[in-house]
Formats: sequence, structure tokens, C-alpha cells
Amino acid sequence: MPKKPHLDLTEKHQTSLSEIIDQTTTLVAFGKVINNLPPTSQGHHFGRVFGYKRNGVCLKLQNPIMIALPEPDGRADDCGWDSERFVKWELPASFASTQLHVHPTTLSDSLLAAGAVVSGAHPTTAQANQIVLNACRPEHPNATLNDTVGGLFPLAKERSIFASRVVANGKSAGFTLDPGKVPIGDTDTLGTVAAAVVTNATA
Repeated sequence: MPKKPHLDLTEKHQTSLSEIIDQTTTLVAFGKVINNLPPTSQGHHFGRVFGYKRNGVCLKLQNPIMIALPEPDGRADDCGWDSERFVKWELPASFASTQLHVHPTTLSDSLLAAGAVVSGAHPTTAQANQIVLNACRPEHPNATLNDTVGGLFPLAKERSIFASRVVANGKSAGFTLDPGKVPIGDTDTLGTVAAAVVTNATA
């Protein structure tokens, strides 16, 4: 077997175990600082995140999110983001924060979703619909009651998060709902989920 030629390796050809671990436990978010919102109690300012990099893969969000973050770590310098227009945050993937949801709505829908309820009462159909549709945001702001849970959230973890949002939204509207009573099968429609909220949620 012929002898392999000697390779002159540079630092760019090599990596380290710590770098591999760091890539799997941290991410770099790219976005802009929102300058007209007050900081959170932790002193974090809201930013609009348009994309991120994790495990060496660059991803762009279909629907940018608004989330409270610490001071940026500098100008964006990776994944093709314009350093003159975007900044970056280097954070642990488990960083706990506050996300701000903003979506168009009517006064009527808002009052129905968060209105006062009689103790022991169930949510109305309109309330349940709003609770479920709001749980699809920010990933799917245009979701309808005909969409299936599996179509919107194909991964089991995503469906569990969706169910927890339904429960949290119900709680915000004054209702208690057992997470196990939220149907999250692949073929369950959002209308089916809303109907389950009407039946199983109580004030």
C-alpha cells in the first residue's frame, strides 16, 4: 500500500472537544434591538430575532420573534447577515427569557378570550377558538381551525409545547385545563382541539 503524503494541517482543519460541546449547547441569534420598549425586570431589552445558528447550521425564521435578551455581543458577522444592519447574541440554548407576542385582533375577540367568567363555567366556542389559535403563534400566525396539529407541529416535542400553550392561554382567560385533555394527534384539527377546550376547561 503506497505511503500517504504528509498533510500540513492548519488550525482551520481541526477542532476540539470543547468546541463541539459548545456548538451543541449554545446558539447565536441574529436580529435587531427594539429601542422603544422598556426593559424587563432582569434588565434585558427586547430584540427582534430573524435567524440563528446552532450546531454549525444557519437558519432563518419564517416569522421573526420578539424576545427579551441581554446586551448584544456585537455586530452580526456570520450566516450572511449584514453587519451594518443586524447584531448577534451568543447565548446558551437553555437561556430563559420573555417572549412578546404581537398579532392583529379585534376588541371583541380580545375581550372574549380574556373576559370574566362564572365559576364552574366552560369557555364559549369563540373563547376556545381564540385560545387554540393563539397557541399556534408565533410559528403559524395564519393558522385556521381546519389545520391539523400534525401538519403544523410535526414533531412530538412541538405538539407538547403547543398543548402547554393551550393550557397556559386557557389559564390566562380564567380557565383550568388538564394538559392530557388536549388532543394533539397528527390528524386532530385545531377545531377538534377547540371543541375539547370547550368540553374540558372550567373556570
